[in-house]
Amino acid sequence: MCLKVVDTRRGTKQPIMVGGGSSRHTGGQIADELLCRDCEQRFSKNGGAWTIANMARQGAFPLQSVLANNQPLLANDRFAAYGQPSGIDLDQLVYFALSIFWRASVHQWLEPDTDRPIATIALGEYEEPIRRFLADGILICDLARANALIEYAVL
Repeated sequence: MCLKVVDTRRGTKQPIMVGGGSSRHTGGQIADELLCRDCEQRFSKNGGAWTIANMARQGAFPLQSVLANNQPLLANDRFAAYGQPSGIDLDQLVYFALSIFWRASVHQWLEPDTDRPIATIALGEYEEPIRRFLADGILICDLARANALIEYAVL
């Protein structure tokens, strides 16, 4: 799912929710009580706060700006791959991404406004190693295989 902020006919800004073969304006946010306060704080400290501070917003996209000032390892007109661009905290970004995938796999989320269930993803044998990494910082699985699994889950 992707959320973009756009002007609506009423002149207010609302995100567009894209997923499941459709798109629509929504003022809602996908949210639920899943984690204890300590875990929420850990998720924020280890990736959430940094990622949110650097994501796209009205008039600015800090991550894109940093990438524009770095040389890609590989690029064409549709794709660019970077190694470790200076100015991007990859540990924070990876932690945030893994936390999103893990949360999508362990909970039944509901669409804002409609309360329809959102399809979950299956992390299979990686669910517990990712949980352990998020909880303790202990990475006990092959990152290349986990990355391939995440790419497959997104497609």
